[in-house]
Amino acid sequence: MPEISASEYLNSLLAAYQTAEKHYSQAVTDLVAAEIRRDEAKTAKEEALSRLENARAKYGGTSSQKNPSPKKRNSLRGAQNKSPIFLKRGSFSFGKKGTGSQKLESVPLEPPIPGSKKPPKIFSKSQLKRLSTSKIAPGPFEPLESVRGVYDVCKGRSREWFDENLNCESLGLVRKFYQASFGMKTNEKTKDINLYTIVLNDDWNDLVSKTSEIQEIYIGKSTDPKAKLTTRDKAAKALVDPLHKEPIGLFFAPKNTKGTSDIYYVGHWKVVDGTILRPPRNVKGQPRQCLAKFKFVGFDQAIVEAINCHSK
Repeated sequence: MPEISASEYLNSLLAAYQTAEKHYSQAVTDLVAAEIRRDEAKTAKEEALSRLENARAKYGGTSSQKNPSPKKRNSLRGAQNKSPIFLKRGSFSFGKKGTGSQKLESVPLEPPIPGSKKPPKIFSKSQLKRLSTSKIAPGPFEPLESVRGVYDVCKGRSREWFDENLNCESLGLVRKFYQASFGMKTNEKTKDINLYTIVLNDDWNDLVSKTSEIQEIYIGKSTDPKAKLTTRDKAAKALVDPLHKEPIGLFFAPKNTKGTSDIYYVGHWKVVDGTILRPPRNVKGQPRQCLAKFKFVGFDQAIVEAINCHSK
């Protein structure tokens, strides 16, 4: 058997290291997701326990009512509907004519069964949705050891493909982000806007080709001075006034450059500079109200794998 050359041996070690690094990154992502699920399950359990204790204080006791008033019967039925946990381990029994007695048992609160796809009934619909989409924030991001072409990491996919195959929320992305230029959410309490994704096309912005370049993004403005505040207006302010802190996932639609309608995930980028343009500047035949400059941060490997794992 011929001996392995030093370069081949080093390459094999490098490949092994890269594989181990990839597995480590995925393990970190899984750990963060598990901690988020644990915290949300704990919060839900505490909320359910509080509801249970309040219900016990209100309805507890051993006395029975032979003929509760219609108003009382309705309140008991309302308690049934609002407290599904009682229906699983306790019961309210009513006769055919509306008479009956109330019977409650002590109901232990059980955590979700490991591996079970059906969470306990104590969770509300909104809580179940949060538990099923465990990833709240993007990352961790894998930086590149050398400059790469922005299209060399992830496959281009059509919007129809994203619609059929990608679970956006589980990847820390806004649902159906690919159908609009800006994927963002508003904090219900603070009313602050956070941008998660931006989909760019080369009709309106010049796209960089390498991760070492600074991506400039010009945001358009309505020509109607009386127009209401638009999504673009909100995005412009959220990006540069003040500078957006968290990395944003950029997706390129190089219709003219590559002659395709597919869009590409080109990594997460961070705003490093920007300004509101007063007066608006005309760029590519359209008035622009804002200029934001982005620097490459890294790729979210979970997004890369989710997009690359399916065949065309």
